[in-house]
Amino acid sequence: IYERLYQLGARGVLLRFETSNKKIYEEMRPGHKLEERINLIKEVKKMGYLIMTGFLIGLPGEEERDILENLRLTYELEAEMFSFGPFIPHPDTPLKDCRPPSEELVLDTIAKARILYPTSKILVTTAFQTLNKKDGLKKGLLAGANSLMINLTPKEYATLYEIYPNRDGVGEDIIKKIKEIITLLQEIGRAPADIGLS
Repeated sequence: IYERLYQLGARGVLLRFETSNKKIYEEMRPGHKLEERINLIKEVKKMGYLIMTGFLIGLPGEEERDILENLRLTYELEAEMFSFGPFIPHPDTPLKDCRPPSEELVLDTIAKARILYPTSKILVTTAFQTLNKKDGLKKGLLAGANSLMINLTPKEYATLYEIYPNRDGVGEDIIKKIKEIITLLQEIGRAPADIGLS
């Protein structure tokens, strides 16, 4: 399917490995292997795609060393953009009683990524913005992120993609949201730009 999408004009893909810990990966995705996911990411990159990849912070059983290994793997996969955000449990899943990670852990991970990989594009995810709708985006950017996502899903389709409840940006006026983000970027001394196809 990725080859066909590339032929039709797709050039970027967000394809996370979710965790570099094989045991956690196989517990979260029974019947699947971490190596298969990593190989898929590598194959899609060989096709010519811009790769955004990364992991979830706060999966059950995760330790600090797993986060550092996740950062290393993201870098080694030659990702054009690091994408990692908090695990937010959905109430209709077996992990519904798990707690999301602290805001501090997410910000610390962003800061570590910036220090370890200073030239990388590091994303503030909508999941983190969902944990802190008031100023999560600003805090993420100030912690070291330099990229962001805007939820452009039309209202009538938003309920078809509910990976976690109350996702940031659902149902918002897109033009208003873009203006708010541009204002925020100006307030913190940043300028909007696009990833481009270099």
